[in-house]
Amino acid sequence: MAKRRAKWVDRNCEYCNTEFEIKESSLKYGRGRFCSRECSDKYKTTITGSNHYNFGNTHTDDWRYKRSMEIQQLWKDDGYRKKVKEGRDRFVEQNGYYPGTDAHSKSKRKNTMVDLYGIEHNWNGKYGNRICDITCETLYGKPSIELRLSASLSPESIESRRKTLIETISGVSYDVWESTKTEKELYYKEVWRHTRKQNIELLKHYEKRGRAGIYGTYHLDHIIPIIYGFYNNISADVIGDISNLEFIPAIDNCSKSWKYEKD
Repeated sequence: MAKRRAKWVDRNCEYCNTEFEIKESSLKYGRGRFCSRECSDKYKTTITGSNHYNFGNTHTDDWRYKRSMEIQQLWKDDGYRKKVKEGRDRFVEQNGYYPGTDAHSKSKRKNTMVDLYGIEHNWNGKYGNRICDITCETLYGKPSIELRLSASLSPESIESRRKTLIETISGVSYDVWESTKTEKELYYKEVWRHTRKQNIELLKHYEKRGRAGIYGTYHLDHIIPIIYGFYNNISADVIGDISNLEFIPAIDNCSKSWKYEKD
């Protein structure tokens, strides 16, 4: 018995209208809309905004809840988390930077915020103030940094919120999450726990504090680096004490790394 031959039909590309042939059996799988991958990619750029088939539709609360549960279950899977980490590490190895941290991505995010909201970052208000500071001043009469240091937000309360956030993101209890940390990671955490208790507003150049990449900004620096303290068995509360803190230019802090000149 002779083998049955596939039936071919003529189609017109939905993007460039070029005529081409495709197997009739492929049509039931949604294929045959475009003559090439190039036309398919170009077509996708035309279905944004009001041209998108889902424009104006909103998800129901039930759908949002189910989707949230699916994502939480997904991140509880050790295999999935490992797969994501391996993919990120491969990206860093190939490109030399973490996803979304390159200059093009940063510029794209900033331009999107400016186009949509007129500000460069969602923390910034119309006059350059952080929205969280404006909210805190309106509700409590003080900026967020003062509120954090006040009795209304005690260190114990902050620590409790931090643990809750870690459990929410990791999908496991805080004790289980902490048991996966190395001795070095635990030392860093302890140093920063002491550092956050210090009133760094008293330090010189505090008003110049800012993010890296902005000219003239300063970073909080541990004079004796944390890594130096770890390898030389210096107590975490000593490294995190305000006497070991200073604000230095961001470019100097980024180049300092583990270096420490003994005085």
